[in-house]
Parts: sequence; structure tokens; C-alpha cells
Amino acid sequence: MNAPRMISSPVARKAPEIAGAPVVDGSGSRPDGNLLGGPLWLTAIGAGLLYFGLSRVIAEVTSFGTSVGATFWPGAGVTAAVLLRLRFRQWPAVIAAVAVAEFGLDVQGGFGVVTALGWAVANTAEAALGAWLYRRRGPMTVALQDVRSLLRFVGCSVIAGPALGAMIGTVWATQVVGDSVWPRLPRWFVGDAIGVLVVAPALLGLRGRGMGSTSIRVRAWWALGLVSVTGVGLGPWGINSAWGLPFLVLACLVLSSLWQGHGWAAGGILLVASVVEVTTALDAGPFATEGAFHGLVVAQMFAAACAFSALLVAALTSDLLTRDAVERALREQALHDQLTGLANRRLIGERFQQALGRARRSGEAVGIGIIDLDRFKSVNDRFGHAAGDAVLVETARRMLSEVRGQDTVARLGGDEFAVLLDGIDDPALADGVAERLAASLSRPLAWEGHELAVTASIGIVVSQRYDETLDSLAARADEIMYRAKGSRRRS
Repeated sequence: MNAPRMISSPVARKAPEIAGAPVVDGSGSRPDGNLLGGPLWLTAIGAGLLYFGLSRVIAEVTSFGTSVGATFWPGAGVTAAVLLRLRFRQWPAVIAAVAVAEFGLDVQGGFGVVTALGWAVANTAEAALGAWLYRRRGPMTVALQDVRSLLRFVGCSVIAGPALGAMIGTVWATQVVGDSVWPRLPRWFVGDAIGVLVVAPALLGLRGRGMGSTSIRVRAWWALGLVSVTGVGLGPWGINSAWGLPFLVLACLVLSSLWQGHGWAAGGILLVASVVEVTTALDAGPFATEGAFHGLVVAQMFAAACAFSALLVAALTSDLLTRDAVERALREQALHDQLTGLANRRLIGERFQQALGRARRSGEAVGIGIIDLDRFKSVNDRFGHAAGDAVLVETARRMLSEVRGQDTVARLGGDEFAVLLDGIDDPALADGVAERLAASLSRPLAWEGHELAVTASIGIVVSQRYDETLDSLAARADEIMYRAKGSRRRS
């Protein structure tokens, strides 16, 4: 069954409407800017108040029970997150606000002015060093959603910065207060390091993405589950330590990060670390064992393990998803025409082989149509390439609307198109497709006050020979199309 058909018809095109869209870097990069938005003075005052408020809460909580210190110092994370989001020239305002907050907190706590000044310098210097090192190694990325930025953040803001602050603060305490280096130095470093690791990602994520693509209902169930597991595993119960329930909390937190994204990792880390902070300070929960100091160290190790594990899993997942999205985009570009979005020669060749295999099994036929725009060059010459692109895009849209879902429309190049008719059980079907295409492509187009009208010549070949190749069918359809074009010129 070989049934050639040729049709010649006018075709027109409406200019495509293209909406501007922001360019998004797959790594999550975004320009520097205030963490909370708004004017700089508001960010500075907010950072200072948040630093003072969280530090005051921790000071009150750790004054109960037998705790010898905080599991983590949240103020360090606040300062680190704000500085990471600001340009260098904006740092002095925030550093001054945080220094005033630390100074006031220390004076209120009964320390002398000189001691308070030294500790204010230590707590601001560590955040500035960490942020400076991080920014020198590369651009800031939203919410630390890739492994490279996460590891850079840990090395610079979690390790290097707090190490400097611990050394300054400890030396100052030994010289002014007469305190001993041990255990102040390791306690200062670990407390601030965990504070940055726990608090900074949550604050950085406020203007980032990464809360997953699930529905609000699913998120609510996830949140309820994480809160419940955290309460059972880290609460003041006798069974949690004996049964190893804290490890269940860690597993649940990592699973949430894997399935729900970076936002859940940051929020879950803050929840878990806060519960650890309070229960350990109150000499309760699974870490209040074998003395307060031992319990504090174990609690810090647990909080650090939870934070880093969850953030790393979220970052690895984000990297894999980004890589998969890039690969899909590259495949789309390799198989589709960039202007019209239609299949290209490679994709229609793949689909032809698939259609031929199906036709061989079902006894049906396949068809190839070649469509060429006759007066397309005159449109380009008279109105420019923008009008020509508009004709091509509208031609593609109209052709897609007239074929079946199983058929394939491709742009072969320039103003030449092809149609693959998949699974033809009646030759009249090809006639119907050709007639619908001719009718659709004959409508004129109003473009920027002008009426664009070109003509299209169509040649279609239907074949039930399963040894046919795409090139042979297309060559026959192309020959029929050119005969139609010639007869139209003569008429």
C-alpha cells in the first residue's frame, strides 16, 4: 500500500508572545543582599536584637540543673548568617550591632567592661573571618544546597571562624579574668561551631528554596512525625537512652532531608538541637548521664552529627536532582528544535523506527509528510527575521493542533517540516490529516499591523513496506511536495 498525496495551501503565522523569565543558576546562586530584605539599618538592628534575645534565652536555660554550659551558642549562627548575606561594605553596621548586643549581655551578666569588650571582639571577629574566607573561595549560594558550598561553609564558618573567636576569647579571659585555658577553649570553640552549623543554615534558608515539591498536607504530616519522634527520642524519659531512641531521631531527620529537601534539613536540625540544648541544660533527657560535663560533650557530638548528616544528605540529593535536570535539559536540546520546540531530525528518526516496529506487529502502515513554506524568504526579506521566526513558531503550533497525539511533527531545518503518521489502518486517515493541515495553515496572520501570508506545499507518502527507511519515504514525499510546489507556481 503506497499512496502518495500532494496538497498546496497558503499558510500564515502570528508572532509568538514571549514572557521574560529570570535566569536561574542550577547551583542555586543568587546575588548578595540583606538576609531579611529592607534597609541595612533594619537588618543590623534585627541581627543585634536576635543575637541578644537568643543568647539571653540560652543564658537563662543553662542556669538551671547541673549543666556546665550551653550545648551550642545560637548567636554565633545569627552573626555568621547575616554577614554571609551582606556585601563587605555593609558589614560594619551589623558587626557594631552584634558587638553592642554581646557587650550588653556580658555586662548584664555581671562581667566587667574590659571583659565584655574582649568577648564582643571575639564573637564578631569569628563571624567576620568565617564569612570573609567563605566569600573569597566562591560566590554565596542559596541555603547551602550543594555539596561544594556546604563543605566550604563548614571549613570557613564552622571551623576557622569559631577557632579564631575561641582563641581570642580564651586569651582575653585568662589575662583579664584569670580563667584557665581548659576547658574554656574547647567549650567556646565547640559551642560556637555547633551554633553556626545549627542556626546559620536555617536563617540562610529563609530567602532560599528547598522545601520540596510535596503538598502542604504531606508537609504537615512530615513535620508532625519529626516533632513526635524528636519528643520521644530526646525527651526526659528513662527508656530513650536504654533503647537507643536518639538514633531514631537522627534517622528520621536524615530521611526528612532526603525526601523533603534542604528546608526540612535546616528546620529539623534547629528543632532537634534546641531540644537537646534544653533537656541537657535541665539535666534531663538521654544525655544527662555520668555527670553534667560528660553529658554536655555527648549532646554536642549528637547535635553536630545530626546537623552535618542532614545537611550533607540534602546537599547530595540536591546535586543529584540538579545533575538529572541538566541531563534532561541537554537531551531535550539534542532532540528538539530550539525555536519551535518540535522534534528534530534525530528524534523523528528514533520515533520512525519505533513506529515501524509497531506497524510490523499490527499490520498497519506508517506515513511521512513533508511540508515546505513557499514564500517564507519574502517574509524574512520584507519584515525581518522576527517576522520569519513568528511564522515558523505559529506553523509549528498549528501543525501540532491538527495531528493525532501519537503522531510526530518535526522541523527539519529552515522552513521545512515533517510529519510522522504512526499506526495508519486506513489510507483515508492520511488524507484527513493533510486536509486539516491545509485548512489550518491557510489562515492569514496579523503581525505588527501587517498581514503575513505565505504558501505551504505538502507531500505525504503512506507505506506498508516494513523494509522502508525514513530517508526513502521522506525522499518520495519530498518529490511529491516539489511537484505540488511546481504546479502551484504554474497556476
